[in-house]
Amino acid sequence: MPEELSSRTRQVLHELAQRSWQIAEDHGWHEQQKIDGVRAKDQQDDRYTMELSDATYDRTVGEHLILWVSEIAEALEELRNGQPLDRVYINADRVKPEGFPVEIADIFIRIFDSIVTWDIESKVWEGLEKKLNYNETREIRHGGKAL
Repeated sequence: MPEELSSRTRQVLHELAQRSWQIAEDHGWHEQQKIDGVRAKDQQDDRYTMELSDATYDRTVGEHLILWVSEIAEALEELRNGQPLDRVYINADRVKPEGFPVEIADIFIRIFDSIVTWDIESKVWEGLEKKLNYNETREIRHGGKAL
């Protein structure tokens, strides 16, 4: 039987998403990005070209996504550096928390910020419900893949 996310779960997710967005906003991460060139779409063949100028732009969806990937890479680096999955530590400056769990938290923070920026938060929670319910109906190790 399909389940819905509880109103409390939705509220907690909403609060985390809003807080992630607000912190990014307060620290200047939503300001237009300064670049040395501006992207201009070539109308004839849909290619993007660069024209030199002193321009600004809003972060693209692709840039948001690659920032998620960068946090995943940082989590992997913690493991490659020999850190255990459950170790949270403070960096050498004794300020910033580090470790695999912190990098996983950064992934959530980036995703939460993005979905609020894109104004799709409620659709993501709806998609989460639908995907969880769908996954419950799938056969064991569906698709025959090793991983």
